[in-house]
Amino acid sequence: MQKEVYLGYIAHFVENVDQTTSDSDYRSFFIEKLGSANVLAAPEIKVRDLSRNMYRAYVASMYIRYSPYYLLATLSSKQLSELLGTISETIDAYGLYKSIDDDISISNTDRHIKRDALYTYKSVLAKYSAQAASKKPTAAASKKLPVKKSNVASKKLAAKKPLSATKKTKPSAPAKSCTDYKLPELKEMAKAKKLAGYSKMNKATLCSSLKIK
Repeated sequence: MQKEVYLGYIAHFVENVDQTTSDSDYRSFFIEKLGSANVLAAPEIKVRDLSRNMYRAYVASMYIRYSPYYLLATLSSKQLSELLGTISETIDAYGLYKSIDDDISISNTDRHIKRDALYTYKSVLAKYSAQAASKKPTAAASKKLPVKKSNVASKKLAAKKPLSATKKTKPSAPAKSCTDYKLPELKEMAKAKKLAGYSKMNKATLCSSLKIK
C-alpha cells in the first residue's frame, strides 16, 4: 500500500481510537518512534510499521483493560504479536466468542488499515510538527543583546542628597491652653479619663483636673 494509507490510519488512531492521550504525549511518541514530530515527512518504512503496531494495540485493547496508546507505547511489535497470540489461544481454548477480528497477519492488518484510514490525515498530523516548530526559540529571541551601562543614571544618583539632609521635619503643633477648649469638650475628656464628679465641675476645675494650663 501507499504511504498515504498508513498515514491515514495513524490519523485515525489519534483522532478516533485513543482520544484520551494528549497531543504533547503523541508528539513525544512520534519523535521517539519516527525520529521527528513531523509524521508526514517520516520514512515510509517507519510509518508503515507504526501504523501496523497501532492496529495491533487497538485489537489487544478490545480484550484487556489497557488503553491502545499505553499498549503501543509500552510493548514492542513482537510483544504485541505475542500478547495477541496468547489472548486468541485462550479464547479458543474456552470456546468463547471473539468480539473482534484478531487475525493480525500482514494482509489482514493492512486490509483493516485501508478501511479505517482517514483522507484528512494531513490536517490531523500536521499539528504535531507545527507544535514542535512553535517550541523552538528563534535566533533573534535567543540572542542576547549587550547591555550598556548608562552614566546618566549614575550621575543622577550621585547628585541626590541623603534623605536625612533633605528631609524637612514638620513643626509640632503648639499645646492647647484651657481657653482653647469648650466646656463640653473638657467634660468629654474628663469622662474618657473617668474623673469622678466631672459633670458638676466648672471649666477651671476641669482644666486643673486634666492638667491643662
